[in-house]
This record gives sequence, structure tokens and C-alpha cells, in this order.
Amino acid sequence: MTVKGFMMGKPSSGPLLEGWKPYTMQAPVLTIVIVITLLLAGVIEFLAQKSQKQGGLALSECSDCLSDVVTFSYLYAPTVISVLYSLLWSWIDLDIRRIQPWLELSRPEGALAESSVLLDYPSTFLAFIPFTAWKKGHWPVFFSGIASMLLFWAITPLQSAIMGVKSVSFATNITVSSHLALPSPQDQAAMMDTTILHTAFGMAWLEQASPSYTTADYAIIPFSRADSPSHYLPGENLTAVTTMFTTELDCWEASVSTLPPARSYTFDNDRGCAVNVSFFQSTLVSNDSSLVAYIGYHGNAILDYCLESPQCSKNSSGQFLAIYTHFQRDDLGNPYDTDVKGVFCEPSYHKQSVSVTISAESGRPVADSVAPVGEKEPLGEGEFNATALQYLIGVGMPPPSPTRDWPASTTFEPWGSLAQANVVGPSMPMAGIAIGLSDNPPSDFRNATILKQAFTKAYKTIFTAAISQLLLDTEKTEHQPGTSHYTLNGVVVSRTISAVLEGMLIILVFLMGGVLYTSQKAKSKLAMDPATIGFTFKSVSTSRAVLNRFAMEDCSDGPTLQKSLSGEHFFLEKGDSGNSLEIEAVAGDHTKATDSRKDMKYTPVVPKELHSMTGCLLVSLLLAGAAVLIYFKKREESLQGLPRPSDNFEVLQLLENYIPTIFTTLLEPYLVLLTRVFCILQPFNDLRKGKSNPEHTLETKYTSLPPQLVLWRAIRSGHFLLTSLCIMALLVNVLTVALGGTFNEFPVQIQYPTTFNQVREARGSLTRDTLIYTKYQGVQAYYDHFYAASTNISRNTTLPPWITTHYTFLPVNLTSEHPVSSDFYRTKLRGFGAEAKCDAMSTSPTASRAFSNITDLLRGKSPRAPGPSFSFRRDNGTWTPCYPTTLLSGFDPVGKSAREVVSPLWPISYYDDHTYQPFEDHFCEDRFVVGWLRVDSKDPANTFKSSFVHCEAVLRTAMFDVEFDKAGHILGYNRSGEFEDTTKFMPLNMSQSLVRQATDLINNPSRPSQDYAWHNETFVADWWNYLLKFQLQSTDLVDPAKELPKPEAVAPAVADLYQRLFAIMLGKNLDLFPETVGQANVSGIVVVTETRIFLDDMAYLLSVVILCLIAAVLIWVYLAQSVAYLPRLPSTLGSVIAYAAASRAVREYGADVGLDGESWPRKALKTTYSFGRYLGVDGKFHIGIEMDPFVAPIDGTTLNRTSTVKSWFQKKDEKE
Repeated sequence: MTVKGFMMGKPSSGPLLEGWKPYTMQAPVLTIVIVITLLLAGVIEFLAQKSQKQGGLALSECSDCLSDVVTFSYLYAPTVISVLYSLLWSWIDLDIRRIQPWLELSRPEGALAESSVLLDYPSTFLAFIPFTAWKKGHWPVFFSGIASMLLFWAITPLQSAIMGVKSVSFATNITVSSHLALPSPQDQAAMMDTTILHTAFGMAWLEQASPSYTTADYAIIPFSRADSPSHYLPGENLTAVTTMFTTELDCWEASVSTLPPARSYTFDNDRGCAVNVSFFQSTLVSNDSSLVAYIGYHGNAILDYCLESPQCSKNSSGQFLAIYTHFQRDDLGNPYDTDVKGVFCEPSYHKQSVSVTISAESGRPVADSVAPVGEKEPLGEGEFNATALQYLIGVGMPPPSPTRDWPASTTFEPWGSLAQANVVGPSMPMAGIAIGLSDNPPSDFRNATILKQAFTKAYKTIFTAAISQLLLDTEKTEHQPGTSHYTLNGVVVSRTISAVLEGMLIILVFLMGGVLYTSQKAKSKLAMDPATIGFTFKSVSTSRAVLNRFAMEDCSDGPTLQKSLSGEHFFLEKGDSGNSLEIEAVAGDHTKATDSRKDMKYTPVVPKELHSMTGCLLVSLLLAGAAVLIYFKKREESLQGLPRPSDNFEVLQLLENYIPTIFTTLLEPYLVLLTRVFCILQPFNDLRKGKSNPEHTLETKYTSLPPQLVLWRAIRSGHFLLTSLCIMALLVNVLTVALGGTFNEFPVQIQYPTTFNQVREARGSLTRDTLIYTKYQGVQAYYDHFYAASTNISRNTTLPPWITTHYTFLPVNLTSEHPVSSDFYRTKLRGFGAEAKCDAMSTSPTASRAFSNITDLLRGKSPRAPGPSFSFRRDNGTWTPCYPTTLLSGFDPVGKSAREVVSPLWPISYYDDHTYQPFEDHFCEDRFVVGWLRVDSKDPANTFKSSFVHCEAVLRTAMFDVEFDKAGHILGYNRSGEFEDTTKFMPLNMSQSLVRQATDLINNPSRPSQDYAWHNETFVADWWNYLLKFQLQSTDLVDPAKELPKPEAVAPAVADLYQRLFAIMLGKNLDLFPETVGQANVSGIVVVTETRIFLDDMAYLLSVVILCLIAAVLIWVYLAQSVAYLPRLPSTLGSVIAYAAASRAVREYGADVGLDGESWPRKALKTTYSFGRYLGVDGKFHIGIEMDPFVAPIDGTTLNRTSTVKSWFQKKDEKE
């Protein structure tokens, strides 16, 4: 038979064999399905084990990096497979249910009516079938029904929940390599410079993280993956054995005695070392101040005290003294000191083999990950130059030899940070770092224990910073085993759900085995497929006893027919012709029906599936489902994703996949049942229209296929209402797939509203007229902004809180902590910054805007006046000469030489009488110049070349949308408004005064010696070019052998560096702005990364459309269905037989029709059939199917109409 013929329901042209059963009930098909089930279980177990072994499937570095194929495979493919599998099994289940009555009739002893001709399995809801089958002993139906329930309501939903995306942690064995080591002690001495103290300063005062491969307590020799040193996975950590360097301090309290001079003391370590210290040199800045001092062993001309003296033996060469005293004034204003404390400390240095875990990205050790592998060993003199480190810490700078960049060799003096600590000078760099790292204020250092702790922490910090800087590449690379810990995102197969699913599939195999066994055991006397009304007619056409028994049951309703036939026996036997079937009644009471039939009036039945209330409930359920999805989508959009109700993977899979899928698997059996009812009624609806061709009515095989597969037959027959239902029955399978993949999880940044408290504000006045703290104005050098910029540019450390490379923002405080760990915060803040406009400067007097006259710079020492000048053209056309405030002086150039100029400018009045008499408009003071010069004294032409940039800066302020972390470090910002007039926030002319002060502090500091004007090497003599060296990653600017930079090319770097330094300086002096009066709350948001549930746009839209489409079709179906006219649903053999038992049609049906597929088209025109009122062969009127023209339509005298949706509207129209 062809596929087309099979789908059209045409009978086979082959020979009729006794014992016909559907293909789906035969051993080959059932065996194949069992094998498929076992394969599914095997594939699930394989994937589950592979997922468990590998940690996941299709692993990737991020959750949104999965390919479309992988996404479809885990999100939709399991459900698609399960839906197709359940569709196949529903075909088998339908054949088992519809053939069961015939199998019962095929028993040698026959069967009772309630177990055969009155069986109604195909039109019974799935949940009730196994119970009925169990009671009646219909084991194929029982096993198949249980299997269907398991498949629809357990396996299919669980299949959709078996896979999900999850972050998985891995630990794999790798090989790590290390190629760094400490150089020789001699090389270490050359590398020990002030930049080590800069690093420690950043950690102490700028909230800078420790350098890579270090903490505040130890440093390790770096290591990385041997196969890919520069590549790392997200969140990857490496564990390996390496060498750890530490220092331990043995501290004890000094014996303090008073000396005859006032405020002088002797500090004795009681181990052969004493030092005399006088405090009268200290600068007392307030009536209640602290002095914190550090005295090392090694001396220097710049030091007032050191331990190196006849009073200290060489045994004390590694020791230092930490001192604290409290200063006050008496009633006469004379200073005196109290609480004098001294602590001697002696450091020791160690190395140890340890196992440690580091971040592959940053190289920073993971907290509490150090595990000792070997014993702690002393770090010998041949391994570490402790003397060089102690000299650097004690003196605050390295020895003068070898020559270094000036910022790396000058004294470290963090006075700007110490200004707010209420300490007096002099104070050594070590003391400043100890104060910055301590959790206690300096006044608490009067406690010897706190004093010990502060200096121990500071010494360890400097030591680890030194080790980090000293490690150098070596020619030898060491390899050793290590472990890589990392996290990947991938498709994870739930072990719990997969195990349950596999167990259910095994149960399903046993149920299918039960179906196979009982189906093969059951005998069949069928000669062909009993799928049509016509087959039923032919099977009873010669059975007069059966026809007489059913003749008077035409108007009986279902319960009446059940009661009437209860207890009667029927069986199936081979007909006289050998190719037909006969049914005969056994010992039936043929008079019972005749006596009970009073008239033909009956109440038409409306199947409960077609009742208007059922339709309303079903449509409401569908629309409610669509409404829930729309609600979830709206909530997802408003909440940036739905919060996860649980963190358990299995629970989430059940909530996100199982529940949506089970909704459709509960809906599908009912839609299938509804469509099957329409399949049963469709031939009767056509017969009621009259003169129907039997090929499209009595011989239509609508009930032999699952309703989803009846679509093509319905289309060919023009049954559009049934076609729509078939399409909906198919679409509900698509809905199952769509809903199973609707809910997905992704990490997303969630915004929560919060409130900040404005700490400082700009409200029209400032706390002082000077940019930096007046306590140290003009007394001490101010380098804090250079230290911060140096660590930021050279080591890529974070800038101090509330500071960016261009702006400083007025700080806020959190008013409350968010319960979840936050990523960052966002609010609107006011920002201040300098906008520097830098342009190239010509050397020609004919220049249009500015030119330089720098001939005097050819000499190492320039005359004080008039000297070099820089002239600028005003807007009115006049020219104004300006003069540098500071120039490095020294020897004249020798050979190829270079010189740098970095200077603010002053008017000529400064040189008139050596006093500052500025112009009222501050024209020169608003500008500064940066330049580079080249000359070769051995060149006969002695060509003098220069490249200058002149800059003018103005203060800018605006509101910004700012993102910052908990510590106040700025993560990002965008200007939200236009720049505003600064006079709204500070006094008139104060903005430019701040810029001028900053310009003096930014451009002035340089090497104070008189021998570094012209130079032949690439060492940097000022902070500005030192920072530009790191910013441009080149020494070309100061290299005599290199060509001069083009001013147009270097101007952006100059402007950027100025703006960075100004922002740092302003941010380090935020006390310039007054504190907020009262509670000034600022609204903002806290941003937290959370894994949220999202509705896939395509799946969501498809689900809502299908739900609404099914609801719309069902509304049409319930409104367009035929008015009830049948006394009972023709869903059983007995019901169908009763509709034609008294007719001529059943007796003559098939007498002139062959069993080949071509018989009906030729002979259909000879006989047509209708459903209505006819005069039976018994001479009485009946309701049912009869040959034309012996049948008349049913009129209102016959029907007691009940309600359908359509009839309700018809009644309403009649009343109107």
C-alpha cells in the first residue's frame, strides 16, 4: 500500500488474513520502539556521565558564548525528541485502545457487552483509561495507558529539564614555569631606589593593592602556565610550589632616660646600643601633636640621628629605633613632651618553599592559600642585600651612586598625606608609611604594642615591595607541576533528573514489554482494519439477531444503552464467505427493547467535551496561560530579569522547564480528546446534511490515526473545522517545545535604588584660599601628587578614591549597606578638573600666536634677567613676554646634549626688583611651558634645536553620572550636563587661583643640583619627564641621540598629564570644600551582578501566539459546532450499530462493493446515505443512518433540544 493510500484510509488490495492487527501492535514495531526507548536511556546516561566527568558539555568561557547549535541542542532538542517520541507512542496507544473491543469479541467464549461493544476507550480521557482497563482485565490497554501517562506527564516534562547552563569549577594538572630570581646583592643595591617607597606609599595612603605576587606580609617568586603564560581563563587560579620571602621583626621596648638638656632623652636597647635624641628641633604645629620618628643604623648628611655611633656596636647594625612622643604647650606657650616611648626592632629575612595559589590574571596570591612545603630558612647575605634595604628605609633615598632618574633617587617626603595626621616634623619616610598603614591614629602610638605593630607592618610592606622590584629574568627557566583552578560555563546534565528519567524510561520499557506480550497473546479474528462505520455495518449485515436486538435502541442515550445491554454476550466469528465478519447475540432478551420504547422523542446529547462550560474553562485556561507569560515578560523587563526562587540547580530546572512543559502535556491530551470527538462526529454531521457519498462518511478513517495526523484527510475532505482542530493539536506540540525553552538564566547587573550622604559640597565658598593644607604651605616639599601619579602610570595601580585621570568628584558616603555584595554604585556627582589647552610654540618672532626666545638656554647657566622669554599675543594684538620661574642650571653642553624645560611663567615685574609684582590680569601666570632642546657642541655649526609646547589651563565643573566601588574608586563616568560657571561654587577669581597654585606645584619640582642642565645620558632630571617616560613608554624625549619630538605629537600627552596631576592634587585636598551642613541625601543606585531568569523573546512570542491562536480557534469551534441532534455519542460499536440496526442500509451495505481501493469511486453515485428519521424494515420509525431516499431530516417534534453555544445564540435570535 502507498503512503498516500494509507493516509487517505484506503483499504489494502492484498489478501485478507484472519487475525488482522494494526502494524503498531505487531512485534517488529513494538520491538523497535522498545529499542529506541533503551537507546534514549543509554544516550541520557552517556551524556550524564560525560557531563559529570567533564563538568559539563560544550564548555565555554562565558555564559553567552554558547553557539546557536549548542543552545538549541540543550534548550529545545530534548523536548523535540520527547514530543516526536510521544507522538509515535500516541499512535500505538490509539490503535491498542480502538482494537481492544474487537480483541475481546475474538475470544472463543466472546465477551460481555460492557467489555466489548460498549467499550469507549478512544474517547475517554487518558487519566481514566488505566483504571477502567485494570477493572476489566484489558492488559494491553492498561500497560499502554500507564505508559502514555508516564510519557506525557513525567518523561516529556523531565526531558525538557534535564539540561541547563551552569558555572562549573575545574581543577586540572598543568606545568608551570618560573624564570625570575633575585639578582646578586651588588645588583640589588643598584635597584634599591625611592620607587620602592613610592609603592609602599601607594599601599599606605592611596588604597593601592599590593604588587603582583605579593601581599603585605610576603612575596613569592612569580610563576605562570608553561604552555600559555599570557593567556588565562576567566577567574583562573594557579597553584604551585614556589619560594616565599618574608621578614620577621623582633621588637622590644627601649629604656628611656632623660638628659640634662630640656626635651632630650637617651634610648637604650639594653643590648649594647644607645642613642641621644633631642626634640627641641621639632616643628610644633598645634597645641596637641604627635611626633613619630624612625632612626635607622646607617647615617647620612641629611639625617639628624642614626644608630651608627660608638655607642652602638656592629651587632646592632640591623636594628632600628621607633619613637613616639606627645607634644603640648604650657600656659606660657612653651612646648613640652609627654608619653615618650621607644621601641627597638631587629628584622630577620627568610625564604621558604611553599604551595600557594595565585590569580592567573593579576598574579596576586589568594588569601589563606599558603601551605608550607619546606622548612623556613634564613635569607643569607649572598642572597639578599639587607644593608641596601635598611639604608633606603633609614635615609629615605638610595646612595648617590649609581646615577638614577631624579624622582627615583630623591628623598621620599609624603608631607601632603601627613598634613592631616597631626604629626610634627621632622619625620622620616618610614614613619609616614607606618602611620598610613596603621588602623590607629598616631596618638595611639604611645602604646608600645601599637607602636610595634605599626612599624612591623610598615617594614613588611616595604620589604615585599622591594622583593617585587628586585626580581629579574634569568636565562634558566624552571618547570614544575601545578594545578589550574578555573570556572567555565557549559551545558550540565542534572544527575538527579537524568537518573529519575532513566528509571522512568526503564519502567516504560517494561510497560511496552507488557504491551508486546499481551498484544501477541491476544487472538484476533479480524480480517482487516475495523476503522470505519462501513466495516461495522458489514460485520453485522448478516447477523439478524444482533440487528433485531439493537433495532429499538436507536433513541437510547448512553446510560440507557449500557443498562439495556448489560450482561449480554457477544462474539466475533468468521462469516460464511470467509472474508466477512458476523456478530451474533447469545441468549438475549429481544423483547426488552421493544417494550421499553414508547416513542421517538429524545433529548439530544452534548458531549461534555463540547459543552459550553467546558469551552469557557478551556479558553480561560489558555488565555490565563498567555496572560501569565505576558505578566512574567513585563516583570522581567521592569526588574531586569526575574529573581531566582532558589539556587539549587535541580529545583530551578523543574521550575523553569518542567512546570511550563507539564502545562502543555496536560493540555495536549484534552485537545487530542476534543479533536477525536470531532473525528467521531464528523461522518454523522456529513450524513445529517443528506445524500452523502459513503467514501467520505461511512468509509472515512478518521479514528484510525492520532488526531494530529488526521490533518491531511480533513483537508482533502473539506472539513475545515476539523482541520483547524487538527492544526491546533499539532501546534500544542510546538507549544510544548517553545514553553520548555522559554525560561533561561543569564548573569545580569541589577540596579537597586539607594541613598548616599553628600560628604562635601561646593556652595559658593571654600575652607581656605590655598590649594594645599596651610600647615605645610611653603615649609615642606609637596610631592604627594607625583607619588600617586607615578604608581598609577608606571604600575597601573588605581588612583586614590574620587579621582580620575581628568576630574575629582565630591565624595559621598553610603547611608546603609546593601544585603547583597555589590559590584559598584552609581549616582550623580559634581566633578572638578582642569582643562589644559596645549599648542606648539614657534621660535620665530613672526609667529601668529606665540614664540620663544631661548638663545640664553644654550649656556648651562642663564643670567637671571632678562634670560629666555616666551611671548604671547593678546586678543587686542599686543605681545606680552613671560619668563620661566625655574630653570635647571649647570655646565655648558659637551658633545651631543639634551636639556628639558618645565616651568610656570611670570611677568617681567618679577625680575625688576626680585619681588613678585604680578599683573592684575595674571596673563603670564595662567600659562606654563614644556620644552626639549638638542645641541652638539662638536658640530662646527653648533646647531641649536628646540621643541616647545605652551599650555593654558582653566578650571571646569559639571555634574557627572559616576560609577564607583565601595572604597570610592571611580570605575567610570559620563558628563550629564554642560560645564557650569565656577563662580557659583567658589569666590570670584578663586578658580584660576587654584589652577595657578597647582601649576606651580606641578611644574616646579625638579633636581635641585646645579650640574644637570645639559646632559649626555637619558636619566630624567624632573618629575614631569619622568612621568612622561612611563606614559609614552619611551626615553626618547630626554635622549640626546634622538631627534626632537614634534610638539604637535607630544602636546596631547602633556595636556593629559597636567589634567591627571591637577585631579590628583585637588582630590588629595578635598578638605578645601566645606563639609555638608545637615543631612544632604543623594539618590543613586547600587549595581549587583545576579543570575536572573529571562524569557527568550522568540520562544515567548511563539508561546503567546499559539496560546491565543488555540483559544481563538476553540471559540470558533464551540460557536460553529452543529446543534446537538444525537441521542448518544457514536463512540462505541453498540452505539454505531443501534443507529442503523433497523435500516436497509446495514443489510444491503457492501453487497455490490468490492474490497479493493477503486470500488467506491465507481459505485458511490449509485447509493447515498443520510442521517435522519426513517421507516425501518420492522415497519417502525427510527433515528439513524439510512439509504436515500428512505430517510427524512430530523424535525423539532423529535428533539428535546439541549444547549450548545450555537443553539443558545439561535434561541436568543428567535426571541428577538
